[in-house]
Amino acid sequence: MPRSLRKRQESGRGKEELLVVSNSSVIIAFVKICRLDILEKLFRKILIPEAVWKEITVENKPGSEKIVRADFIDVGKAGNKRLVALLEEFVNTDEAEAIVLALKRNADLLLVDDRDTRNLAKKLGL
Repeated sequence: MPRSLRKRQESGRGKEELLVVSNSSVIIAFVKICRLDILEKLFRKILIPEAVWKEITVENKPGSEKIVRADFIDVGKAGNKRLVALLEEFVNTDEAEAIVLALKRNADLLLVDDRDTRNLAKKLGL
């Protein structure tokens, strides 16, 4: 049984409900091509940490108004500041918070584009 399906069953979430955490680069990429709707269609909801929200909604940043209006994007607290600080030795703050939030919430999927971040997330069981 695939890990994500097993986790959904263990957590009581339905087959259609994936818990998806994202860092900033994925959302920014879809905003740049004016296709933020694809993320909503694929995942229904995306959870991002506060550091990502701050980065992608900077005033006057192209596309930030679309992100602010995207009601399928939720913001969560990564918590565990010690773990975030440790991971910041290897990846950026938004990526560290995304990993910690994904671990905290037992996410089914972590959306990141950076190879080092993906490798670190895999080592941590994501």
